[in-house]
Amino acid sequence: MSIEKITRISAIAVGTVAAMSVLSPAARAGSLWTYQADSFTDKSGDDSMEVFGMAYRDDGDTVTFALNGGMALGGSYQNFSQVKDNYINWGDLFINLNPTQSLNQSFQTGEVIGIRFDGTNDSGIDGDVNTYSSTPGETGVYMGVTGKSVAGANYGYSSLSSWENSVTGESYGDASLDKNYFGDSNAKNVISSYNERLGNVNLIADTSSLDLDWTGNIGDEGEHTIAFSFDRSLLGQEQTEWIASAFLECFNDGVGMRGTFAAVPDEPGDVADVPEPSMLMALGLMGLAGVKSRRQKAA
Repeated sequence: MSIEKITRISAIAVGTVAAMSVLSPAARAGSLWTYQADSFTDKSGDDSMEVFGMAYRDDGDTVTFALNGGMALGGSYQNFSQVKDNYINWGDLFINLNPTQSLNQSFQTGEVIGIRFDGTNDSGIDGDVNTYSSTPGETGVYMGVTGKSVAGANYGYSSLSSWENSVTGESYGDASLDKNYFGDSNAKNVISSYNERLGNVNLIADTSSLDLDWTGNIGDEGEHTIAFSFDRSLLGQEQTEWIASAFLECFNDGVGMRGTFAAVPDEPGDVADVPEPSMLMALGLMGLAGVKSRRQKAA
């Protein structure tokens, strides 16, 4: 709320109760989960490759994302020589802060946040992804990321068109998203580089405490839910529209969704010169006294 608006309210002096109700913090939209379903039939490979959906929650202090499907944190063991470290994992989560652009365009303009939530995947955060180490690496929230594909090291698809031709009912989650948005033969699924590490990402081990209802909201659910959160303050205070997406390292499935982080209300210190409640009460009483005085004169 702006200082000018608060000043106008104080000048009216309609009484303590009214003034206090105006100054009380309002409930924020986005405090509940928002869900996005993926197709339940578009996996390629075993059941661990099926992605069911994504959800997010923004309570003003913390942003939380959840991914649901057959893939567990730490990946799925695959006994193929084409899988360099024998595990196929989730890739990194990308948040495109300019949803009017394709993901690759936003990589070029520095408008993508990358979140590495699985420290055992083949993300470029660890440096040379060609080492494919099974030792967990650094996780976190990164700004100005570029992306790369690690599908070739995970027995995966060289293009999204190839994946589409191999599955039934292909979907990228939100109906407005397609292979053109992701780049088709130039699609990316992990962070390659970044400009700045913004902060930590917090894995949530006990997802049962999150009150997620996949079946009730998207119609079905997979065996595993992976959830992680980060401080809303890392993204500034302005309202932000975005597209978030995550693929498996092999591009055997993935999901994307559109969303909005609501603007963060002003901090208490930003309205320090608002009159104290006692002053508001005095102003209210003065206003009421003036009305009473005018009524007596009129009588």
